[in-house]
Amino acid sequence: MNRRAPLPHGNGRGDVTDRQSFLCAFFRGILARKAAVIIAAVLLVAVSAPGLLRLDITVNIEDFFLEDDPVLRNQQEFRRLFHNNDFVGVLVESDDVFSRVSLEAIRAVGDRLQKDVPLAKEVVSPVHISGPFGPGMALRFKDGRLVDTDATIRYYKQRCNDSGFLKGVLFSPDNRQAWIRLGLHPYPSADKWKGEVKPLFAVGRAAYDVVRSVRVDNVRLTATGVPVYAYRKEAEMMGDLARILALGAAVALLLTILIFRNIRGVAGALGILGLSVITVFGMEGWAGASMDSAFIAVPVLLAMGVSIGYSVHINRFFRLRFQQTGDRAGSVVYALEKSARPILFTAFTTVAALLSFVFVEIKPIRWVGITSALCIISVYLCSMLFFPVFLASGPDREPSTEKGNRDLFEKTLRLFSLWLSRYSAPIMIVFVALTAVALAGVSRLKVDFDAEKMMGTELPHMKDQARIGESEIASGEAMDLVLVFPRGGLEDPGNVRMVEKLEKAIDGLPLVKRTTSLAGMVRNMDSLMYGKPAAQGAITGDRQMLGWMIAMAEKFDPDFLGQWMTGSRSTTRILIELSDFSSLAIERNINRIGELVAEHAPTATGHFFSGSTYQMAMMNQYVTRGLLRSVGTAFVIICVLMVLVFRCVRLGIIAMIPNIFPVLIVGGIMGYCDIPLEFVTMTVAPMIMGLAVDDTIHLLSHLRSDIEESGDFTRGLSHTFSVVGSAVTETSIILCLSFIVLAFSRVASIATMGIIASAGILAAYLSDIFVTPILMKKMKYASWDSTA
Repeated sequence: MNRRAPLPHGNGRGDVTDRQSFLCAFFRGILARKAAVIIAAVLLVAVSAPGLLRLDITVNIEDFFLEDDPVLRNQQEFRRLFHNNDFVGVLVESDDVFSRVSLEAIRAVGDRLQKDVPLAKEVVSPVHISGPFGPGMALRFKDGRLVDTDATIRYYKQRCNDSGFLKGVLFSPDNRQAWIRLGLHPYPSADKWKGEVKPLFAVGRAAYDVVRSVRVDNVRLTATGVPVYAYRKEAEMMGDLARILALGAAVALLLTILIFRNIRGVAGALGILGLSVITVFGMEGWAGASMDSAFIAVPVLLAMGVSIGYSVHINRFFRLRFQQTGDRAGSVVYALEKSARPILFTAFTTVAALLSFVFVEIKPIRWVGITSALCIISVYLCSMLFFPVFLASGPDREPSTEKGNRDLFEKTLRLFSLWLSRYSAPIMIVFVALTAVALAGVSRLKVDFDAEKMMGTELPHMKDQARIGESEIASGEAMDLVLVFPRGGLEDPGNVRMVEKLEKAIDGLPLVKRTTSLAGMVRNMDSLMYGKPAAQGAITGDRQMLGWMIAMAEKFDPDFLGQWMTGSRSTTRILIELSDFSSLAIERNINRIGELVAEHAPTATGHFFSGSTYQMAMMNQYVTRGLLRSVGTAFVIICVLMVLVFRCVRLGIIAMIPNIFPVLIVGGIMGYCDIPLEFVTMTVAPMIMGLAVDDTIHLLSHLRSDIEESGDFTRGLSHTFSVVGSAVTETSIILCLSFIVLAFSRVASIATMGIIASAGILAAYLSDIFVTPILMKKMKYASWDSTA
């Protein structure tokens, strides 16, 4: 067997290569300036920390899209035509919503909403409607009390139930639910808004406070609408985030104490984490960055796992050398020489995987990728510059030959390496079988934002949303279909009839609870004018009569007519209210509605969709495209980096094979467990690919040099496992525990992300220690094989 001369291993005292000589001089220079390093770190924190107070936290769906996105352009065009399609809604539930106490509650809530909510427009409810669409009479209130007699109230109830425009719209057929709807003026621009918080959140907070302040026995009030949902989501998710980060901090402290078991190691590892997170987030605050509350924990917990992991690798070599020599400064330099290059490459690959998120056309995903990458870079720099100062602080000591639990674990790993060499064939069979099973699960994956599956119902606002969705008349999800005809086209009865047919066709689609349009208004006016039952109302065929109806509606309530038709009589909208949110079903509806427009409204010159529900549904396409681009880009970049790191194509391929495995495992788990891909869970695959390769780099770097030095695969593998096996195991445990913290979130998708990310990291660790060495041996890389 041919054997090469052993590769030089620097000992920190002079027998080193040119590269190691440079590193030795650099790190000794850092240790000679410990005070300057500490002062620089303190100054960096002092500059960055105030920026944390300037962070812009948002849950507004419009902040998810890029500035030039066509979805946002549609929303801007809708607001130009019809102003604002956001609203505040209140579901009223009681034994009889036409009872005196219920009507007084409805009146009180409606009046206070209109008075106290910024940008409030008109209120519509069973007691807030008049004109040609009302019951033909009005109830009288004084100081919030209903002064009409019981007989008058019963008559009012009958008139309302006889109205086809009100029944099933503002109250349920069984009279047990009522609906209060507050329209909103357009949101002002930032330079015109003088409030402390964004207009959307100001509206939501005021409306929610109004509804909570009204307490009536036997009457239940539930607030909804985009502003209320956004405000409550932000408040509740920030509370959930604070709980998760507090738990993460406790886990970080416990892990560092258990692993390092000395004050210097604990202080250094936690110092790296704190300095990195404060610097990155503080600078983003100064830069005015905007971030979604659902994603903030991801880069923080990622930084936690990586910072402790990098510290473990450095501390591992420091401890071994310090035990042998007792020279603290020399041991720190030796540890950095041995670990700086592998950690640099692991940082590069992780950063590359995270930066692949920039190919996703969703702002929060891009923010996660960029911020997480910045955190990794910051952690690496702090690990090389800041952590050594802590390790080097303290006195030297006499060399030691003590044995402990770590040595027992290392012995176990050496025995495992012998077992691995003996049973490589069965291990590879199991690996291939698991890969095939995982691939079958991946084929079952679907992209869908199901509100209940994504958010869960543990947060109070989601419980209320579920209640709204289950009600007969209320709706928290809605989108608008805008139809464009030639100028004056809506004065043609034929076109209005087309709108009516299209509305009826849409009404039969899945998830559609109710549709409302100009056609319904005209139909109900016909019913009122001729005294017909509501079901017999029709769209007049007389152009002059239609024009008269429109003019009369405009005279009674110009604002009301302006919600459904533009002044040029060319553009109208159909409001589509939904019983639930499933982006997959809604996307199918959107495609089907496009076909229905061509079928039932051929004279329309164009159409488009608008509304937050439509925006969320369009995320399906963005996630699908973004995931393919992100995973594909991460794979190519990491593969190229692996080849460059090891300067060998075969070794680069070896490094990638076991690191695709955890991604397949994650996808398989999601497929078999019916966990849909959405903009939270989609971040797991590229992130796992970037993290999984870290252990591979550490193992292969040392395995290659150990095999080449010993000339024997088994002895080289045994030595590698004894040197870095425990560090690789510890870092994998750290990363698993870091992400499993997310499983305690009350948001279903975040909890799911924590579980599947931990499963992926565990799969990566197992594939590295079981499969990577076998693949290296099978591909006959290195000089122990004479035929290589």
